[in-house]
Amino acid sequence: MRTKDELFRAAQREVAAYRQQAVMQAETARRAAYAAHPALAEADSAHLRAGLGLAKAAALGGNMDTARAALARRVQRGRFQARLPLPVV
Repeated sequence: MRTKDELFRAAQREVAAYRQQAVMQAETARRAAYAAHPALAEADSAHLRAGLGLAKAAALGGNMDTARAALARRVQRGRFQARLPLPVV
């Protein structure tokens, strides 16, 4: 008979295996989407950069309203390939 610790570790390994499989499937789907729609990769990258900019402003104690306004201006000028939702902070 296995101890509680052994059962717990076996369950952790099984969950980790399921998680790894899900991550790999998601990565494969992401690559397929980027290959099918090249503009999606640029839009995703721009959205990531904008989110990181807002996070940096928040972490440094900057003015979030100014950062959001700058992001909104970039979206209006068409610097993003797709219409992206502004993050709610």
